[in-house]
Formats: sequence, C-alpha cells, structure tokens
Amino acid sequence: MLNNRKQVSLIILFKSYLRKRRFRQIFFAISGAVIAGLWAYLINLSFGEITAIRAMLAQIILSFISTILLSNLLEKIGSKFSKNIWLFFSLAWMIPIAVLIGIMIVFHFLSGTPRIGITVAPSTIGGSIYSVFYLITFKESISNLSNC
Repeated sequence: MLNNRKQVSLIILFKSYLRKRRFRQIFFAISGAVIAGLWAYLINLSFGEITAIRAMLAQIILSFISTILLSNLLEKIGSKFSKNIWLFFSLAWMIPIAVLIGIMIVFHFLSGTPRIGITVAPSTIGGSIYSVFYLITFKESISNLSNC
C-alpha cells in the first residue's frame, strides 16, 4: 500500500503529464473509449452477446479516434477564430461535434448496432463537455502566449 507521500508524488507526476498535449489526448482517448465501449456493450446486450460485442468494439474505436480528432479539430478551428470569442466558441465547438456525431451514427449503422441513438448519446454529451473544457484551456494558452 502506498503512503501519503508517494500518493502525492504520483498525483503531481500525473498532473504534470496531463499538461502535455499528446499525453492528455491519449489518456482521454483511452479512458473515453473504455467507458463508451462498456456502455455500448451493456445497452445492446439484450440483442445478443455478438451484437453487444460488435457495438462495443465499434464504440471503442470511434471514441478513441474521435477524441484525438476532436482535439486536433478544436485547435485548428479555434486558432483561426481566436480573436472573436463568439466565433471561437460557437464554430470551434459546433463543427467538430457535428462532424463526429455524423461519423458515429454512420459507423454504428454500418456495423449493425440496434440502439444507435442511446449508444452514441453518452459519447456526444461527454465529447461536448470535453470540447468546452478543452477550448477554455486552449483559449487561455493562446491568451498567455499573446501577452508575452
């Protein structure tokens, strides 16, 4: 069992890694994929285990890739509209989310997922929340760079 000093050291180390862009993207992509995959499995289990596994694998792949793509899209669109705060938050948030929701729905449809809407809903909500927080921290980092 870890003592308090080691626990604090691990927390500080983890927080320092979360500040690194690539680590943050991969960490959230993996954690989001696991959570969304389990949700997809459970919500589609009543249609049989094969269907549930297929939905779970589709959602794991989608969540992992979409989290990384979403981060990159947010930065690309956000950096173009960083001067206008309204355009920054509306376009940088709406465009990536709309694109990824469309991709998820089509992917699940093609893979035969029966409950598409309820399968992608948590990922959509989680992706929206992730996007807002990512944009806030991205906007702060742009502001800090321009103040130097």
